[in-house]
Amino acid sequence: MNSITRRGFFAGMGAIGALTAIPSPATEDGVRSLEWPGGEVESTSFRLSLSPRDGLKNTRLLHPLSGLILADAHYSYSFERPTFQVAQISKSADGSVSIDLQGSTWGGSLEIVQKFRLPHDKPWIEEEIALANRGSVPLDLSHERCGFVLPLTVEAAKVSGQWKEFKLTAVPYRREPRGNKSQCSRPKGSTLPARKLSRRAECLVDPASIAREDR
Repeated sequence: MNSITRRGFFAGMGAIGALTAIPSPATEDGVRSLEWPGGEVESTSFRLSLSPRDGLKNTRLLHPLSGLILADAHYSYSFERPTFQVAQISKSADGSVSIDLQGSTWGGSLEIVQKFRLPHDKPWIEEEIALANRGSVPLDLSHERCGFVLPLTVEAAKVSGQWKEFKLTAVPYRREPRGNKSQCSRPKGSTLPARKLSRRAECLVDPASIAREDR
């Protein structure tokens, strides 16, 4: 599995071996993964609410230090909401939490493995997504998107309410590993061939992105 940036997430899918069900091995700290029905997990910087049994409907991401809600709606999957057959949680000795989800959509032809990690004392959250074509025909993902959702009120073509003095960027894609800030460009067209393929996207969200826009 090769890491890529968000910009290349749906483009240039590369071939890998078959993905297997998420195992439950002991972590580096000796903590085993446990089945997880959903709920709320948190670190010193973020509080995340997920509902795997409902396909991540009613997802919420809060930044407790500022009291700002960064996401508060169904997690968005443009390709169809997946059904997660596996949902596991693990917690390391330092308090870091990892959520591992595995499911499918499009009648089982598209497999999705989605992971969230909240380092206990770090100012970021990590998300990782891997897609694999399990069908017999190519899948066109050129216009597909997924991500957190925050409903906003727009008046006169401007955001109103508490967010009107802020510069808004996608969560958690504030910055690519070796790229620029606010990477929200449209991905190039791509197809996922009818083979056991996958890619992953790793990303961070930093509270520094929660800053008022200079006036």
